[in-house]
Amino acid sequence: MPQVNLFISYSHKDKEQYIPELLSYVNEQNCSKINIWYDEKISPGNEWDDAIKSKLNTADIVLLLLSQSFLMSKYVRENELTVAISRHKAGECRVIPIFIRKCFLDNYQDIKGLQGLPRDMSFLSDMGEEKWGHYTEIVQQLNDIAHEIETNRNISKSIDDNNDKAGSAKAIEQLCNKRKIFLSIPDSEEGKKKRRDLIIQVEGKIKYEGWPYEVVPGILEANELYKKSEKEISDCLSTLISDSLYSIHIVTSENDLISGVNKLQYDIARNHRDDAFFKSIIWLLNADIKSRLEKEVTMNPITTGNDYDNIFELIKSLDADKEKKLSLLKKSFSEEKKIYMFYDFSKDHNSDLRIKLKSKIEENENLAVRFSMPNASLEKEKEELDKCEGGCIFYGATDPQWFVYRQSILLDAGYTLSKAVCVDEPEIDMKIQRDVSKNAFMIIKGRTDLDYGVKNFLERLKNKV
Repeated sequence: MPQVNLFISYSHKDKEQYIPELLSYVNEQNCSKINIWYDEKISPGNEWDDAIKSKLNTADIVLLLLSQSFLMSKYVRENELTVAISRHKAGECRVIPIFIRKCFLDNYQDIKGLQGLPRDMSFLSDMGEEKWGHYTEIVQQLNDIAHEIETNRNISKSIDDNNDKAGSAKAIEQLCNKRKIFLSIPDSEEGKKKRRDLIIQVEGKIKYEGWPYEVVPGILEANELYKKSEKEISDCLSTLISDSLYSIHIVTSENDLISGVNKLQYDIARNHRDDAFFKSIIWLLNADIKSRLEKEVTMNPITTGNDYDNIFELIKSLDADKEKKLSLLKKSFSEEKKIYMFYDFSKDHNSDLRIKLKSKIEENENLAVRFSMPNASLEKEKEELDKCEGGCIFYGATDPQWFVYRQSILLDAGYTLSKAVCVDEPEIDMKIQRDVSKNAFMIIKGRTDLDYGVKNFLERLKNKV
């Protein structure tokens, strides 16, 4: 029975067209783990207002079908939208705007601040036949969120039960919850100035860009720190660093990390490297001193020069590595194993063979197929593949260059346990057989041995998981 509850909030003026369109995609067949509810499901004799409030307050996901009629509905604004946004901010549910018809959102900053679909805030009413691809994306996003909700519940349960996965679960919790960066308090005047300036830069990024990290200690807290005893300073630094995901150490000379408070800060940070993901960043204000530093110091992530953007870019890169680490840790808490299917959405989405391939894979319990979205970048496809245990390229009507790019991505995927290429036409099969990389893949001859090929592909997945 589905454990993830979905509530659809909409204007009844959009009911005739957009509810049937949405439900032709978002349904029990395509979203098997989601319990889909909207007000047409209220049983005869029940109080409709009570039923709506009850379902909204127990929803894990809320879809807002946005139109001007939706925004103008007093009942929607006062009873559904307000509650949904409040629960979203409290972390009790996920709210997803669906842009169905043009509307004026300038007075709805809470909605504009949410990631909606389509992602570029285009409206489905203006898209013609292209809208069906976006409905497909809505299905995939909902299934992803449902999977994430179930996985997070398993993580929380592991911590509560203190079972054999509790260590990994706590590591995940730390990676998700740590939102502080320790910034060292340097001795030099140059270092102190750069510290103040960086904190001001961070405050601007938090205010205007929603940057997720707070820098500690702040300017006032850093000034107060030197009024404490040596032990109090050490204890305070230890607490600040242990509560942080990253530490940044401002270095103005090769002697900065050899003695004094600079060394104390760095030594405390160094002792935290065995934590789930903790990283020490060395910020060299003068790049020339790099060659004079100890090798152990230069093995840390390093940024050089006075450009603050270098710091933010380095943290962005570390965040990407953190997300990969999180994805790997979470896999053991997932009851569902994912297969990523590369295919050319514009040419092969409606291919009977591709649909059969997907269905054949998903006949197996707890296997789900993710697939390329329309106009997805190669980088995005790489990110999606990293979240999956298996990868399969469907090579149908698309051109050879498209295939070569995806083959390269799948070849390089280090954590993908089982890899396959499903070919549609005999001449494509011959080309694949001549490819020097063919031994890296299971070859599924779609027209002749789909069942056998999928079985071998999944057996390899099963044996390596």
